[in-house]
Order: sequence, then C-alpha cells, then structure tokens
Amino acid sequence: MLRLALFVVCLFGFALLGARPILAVLLAAVVSMALSYVLLRRQRDAVAAQLAERIQRRTERRGAPKGADEEVEDAAVDRTSNGADPASPR
Repeated sequence: MLRLALFVVCLFGFALLGARPILAVLLAAVVSMALSYVLLRRQRDAVAAQLAERIQRRTERRGAPKGADEEVEDAAVDRTSNGADPASPR
C-alpha cells in the first residue's frame, strides 16, 4: 500500500508540473520505485525476515527430504573426490 501511495503522490506531482499523462506515469513509476527502495527499507526487511522465519519453520516441520536430483549430485561429487569419472554411473 505504501508503494502505491508513493506512486500516486509522484503521479499527482508530475501532473501538477504539467507533464503529459504517459510521461507522468512513466516518471512516477521510476521515481516511486527509487523512493520506495530508499524509504521503505525497514518494512521490506521486516517482511523478508517474516518470510524467512516461515520458510524455516516449514522446513523444520517437514524434515526437508532429499530429492532424487540432490542424491545424484551428491553421488557425483563423492565419485569426483575419490578420483573416479563423475560421468560414469555406478
């Protein structure tokens, strides 16, 4: 919501300055993105931390089973570290 508010304020400001409608929209989009990156950092970091916590809890709850791709990659790495050809299956 805060990003949208920044966009609307920028759009209104460029419209008051007499910019053409399409130019005002483009300028408002660019300026509001830059402002939101700088001004909304705290909120962005808080949301990122919340998402990381949710993912961590979900991973711990499920036990994060290994996929078939990970097992094949691990086997190839093990063969490489033992001096064998990683392309040859065993």
